[in-house]
Amino acid sequence: MPQLDPSSFASQLFWLALTFSLLFVVLSVFLLPRIRGILEHRQSTIEAGLAEARAFRDLAESALFDYQSTMSDSRSEGAKIMQEAALLFQKESAETLASVEKDIETRLAQAEKSLTATREKALASAKEASLSIAQTVVKTIAGFDANSQSLRALLQEVE
Repeated sequence: MPQLDPSSFASQLFWLALTFSLLFVVLSVFLLPRIRGILEHRQSTIEAGLAEARAFRDLAESALFDYQSTMSDSRSEGAKIMQEAALLFQKESAETLASVEKDIETRLAQAEKSLTATREKALASAKEASLSIAQTVVKTIAGFDANSQSLRALLQEVE
């Protein structure tokens, strides 16, 4: 193998150094700056994307907080309105119930007065009818006219 021939080592080392030097110069001057630029651009794009994602996350968290606080406020306002409506309903129903009870008591009192008056009239009419019947019975059976005063006194004793 000619590569392992010690007499050609010096020329092989020269061409090796020259080739690697040229390759190093070409890579460091032309290719590595382009690769470095691409990597830096990629890194800046990634960082910009991450910054934008953080901004959107912060915006979303802020919107979520606003939503939750609005929902909480709405729930508490709704509960307050429901409580006020329930109190108003209770108050109105109590007033209506009191009005109806008062109306019923008034009608009941009127009915009791009317019933009492009718009963007293019926009793008075029954007393007069019983006096008339008693006078007729005494006249028919005993044959004389009974005094209405004495019959009234007798009727009051029976009561």
